[in-house]
Amino acid sequence: MTIKNWDRFLESVELNYTSDFEVIKNLCGPFFKEMSKMKDPELLFKGKYNTSNGETISPRCMKFKRRKGRIPVDMNEDISKILDKHSEEKFGFRMRGDGVFATKWQYHASSYMDGRTKPYVFFPVGDYRYVWSYKIKDLFTDIVGDDWYPDPDDYTEEQKNTGIGFDSKMWSMKKEVQEEIKDIFDNYELGSPENSTMDDIGPEEISFDCDEYLLVSIEDKVIMEEFGLGQYYYDV
Repeated sequence: MTIKNWDRFLESVELNYTSDFEVIKNLCGPFFKEMSKMKDPELLFKGKYNTSNGETISPRCMKFKRRKGRIPVDMNEDISKILDKHSEEKFGFRMRGDGVFATKWQYHASSYMDGRTKPYVFFPVGDYRYVWSYKIKDLFTDIVGDDWYPDPDDYTEEQKNTGIGFDSKMWSMKKEVQEEIKDIFDNYELGSPENSTMDDIGPEEISFDCDEYLLVSIEDKVIMEEFGLGQYYYDV
């Protein structure tokens, strides 16, 4: 969703839903600063199954703390840790285990919802930075079918009689694997409010390094209109 007129958007939201907007503006100043610099400002979306750990701070706005050491749902945990090791060496944070994922692509964020038709609008709280790659829309689905990426479950099944399971350390030392991982991280970029790369991002997943974030509900068109979204946004 692209904002056609940032100033008119801010005026409309402030006029139509002051309580939520004031909360967002006060907590997410760096994000609004970055958006104001963009040629085509766009909101970000996040799908989230369970919101019970969030703090309700206004009628349609919840605040969440970053969950560090996240265990991956789909990707093998050992492989995720290997990728995080490379991420920490290059960017200073673990983009898989400690990152907060968001995207400009509303449809993709919706796939991470639990029976809800609309994802949440995502706002990082306070200072933040983020990493993304123009080659990666979703890291797991983009690499899981590649020849170099193993299926640990199948490997364990094949070796069940010998007691040898998937050896992530041995796998990560293979030359082909090291080259593939290097290629992945060579194409990742780092962004922040001071050094924004947000204009260059399309539907790719974004991993945020932020301690807290806000989620705002846009469950239906009525709420979108109340937020001013209906007039100044369109779906991509």
